[in-house]
Amino acid sequence: MMGTSANKDIFMNSWFYKDESEDASPNDLCTIIDSDDEMVVENSLEEVQPKQQKAQEKGLIVIGPDCGTGILQEDPVACANVIEKGNIGIVGASGTGIQEAAAIISRKGGGISYAIGTGGRDLSQGVGAVAAIRSLETLAHDPETDIIVFISEPPAPEVRDKVVNVFITLNKPVVAAFIGEKPREDHDNVHYACTLKETASIALDLSRNSDIHLKQWIRENEDIKKIKSNEGQREIKGYYCGGALALEAAMIIEDVFNIDPAVEYPEGIMLRHNGTEIINLGDDAYTQGRAHPMIDPSLWVDFVSEAVNYPETAVILLDHVIGCGGHEDMAGVFAPVIKEAKANRPLVFIVSVTGSERDPLKHSEQVKKFEEAGAIVAGNNAQATRLAIEIIKYLKSADSEEKAQSELIATLEPDAVISNKPRVINVGFAETRFQCQQLSVNQ
Repeated sequence: MMGTSANKDIFMNSWFYKDESEDASPNDLCTIIDSDDEMVVENSLEEVQPKQQKAQEKGLIVIGPDCGTGILQEDPVACANVIEKGNIGIVGASGTGIQEAAAIISRKGGGISYAIGTGGRDLSQGVGAVAAIRSLETLAHDPETDIIVFISEPPAPEVRDKVVNVFITLNKPVVAAFIGEKPREDHDNVHYACTLKETASIALDLSRNSDIHLKQWIRENEDIKKIKSNEGQREIKGYYCGGALALEAAMIIEDVFNIDPAVEYPEGIMLRHNGTEIINLGDDAYTQGRAHPMIDPSLWVDFVSEAVNYPETAVILLDHVIGCGGHEDMAGVFAPVIKEAKANRPLVFIVSVTGSERDPLKHSEQVKKFEEAGAIVAGNNAQATRLAIEIIKYLKSADSEEKAQSELIATLEPDAVISNKPRVINVGFAETRFQCQQLSVNQ
């Protein structure tokens, strides 16, 4: 059983675990059970379900019998690897399956929040996946876990269906691999994988694009941290040379903030609401007697320079359409403007670059110049707009760090069973072989 803060370390073998677990409370951390002795296994199988039920009543999890791995608060338990900390939580009845998936995730730049090995017998028909379900629900409430991975060999069909039904109730994406079984079609929030490599790859892709991952990035951005303390700095200024791109940005903002889309604005202004504005500088109203901003960006630069000085400006949105006939180096023009603006006050510049590597201005080279100047380059205009919106939503709701954190975890408190760092000694390993009976347990 795992409890909250580990006030007591219990050293025992499988012969003694039953008596000790009877007295376990949420303040205790009890050992994982892993035994190959037939009599011990038979005894534990006979009593594992009532033990699981008792654990449920106490808000704990029984791990084992036949559990060989786990990662709790970055601490490897039993036969586990040292894995980078991250936002993917794993529950599994397959020890080596957990290790393989976690190791792949770590090598590819991801990380693990928790890995909870339940032991294969938990998925037997007699036990009914009690520990697996409790573990899945625990990770669903964990603010450090964005994506949940489930790994096992094929369980009894009714147990598998029971676990899949739990997947659907969780408020996070689930990647499931029943190794040795042909994967089902994806449904609801559940993604199925055939191999452990595929499991890790799907989890990584989901983790890098999750809303919680984005919000974590927003919280950790240095400019946004500074903007947060300026209560009046909460608006978006968007200046575009592309009419369709400006209209798309305005439409997305109107939809998210429930702004009336029927309001008519003067020529070239796609949106103006409170301090937020989206303006198409390629409109005829701005090109009379001058070249289009894709060719001559001087008016564009003036608008941006003016917006920098508005006290309400938090995010400046820009498009950049490269191609034949345009300016010879638009990123080179805006780079010093962005650098100077950011040097004088905290601001976020978000740019989308429309073009290809075969254009006269290579897409990657223009992106690099904007990024080196301190701008964020999004993959497309819609993504840039949504990032700006998420930043503003965070700023408006995060007048205090506590409020922002409570919104991030959707008012769910982390489960006490994994909220504190455990104290773990793996009894039976070469470096810890000693007589447990002579050990004095400190409380």
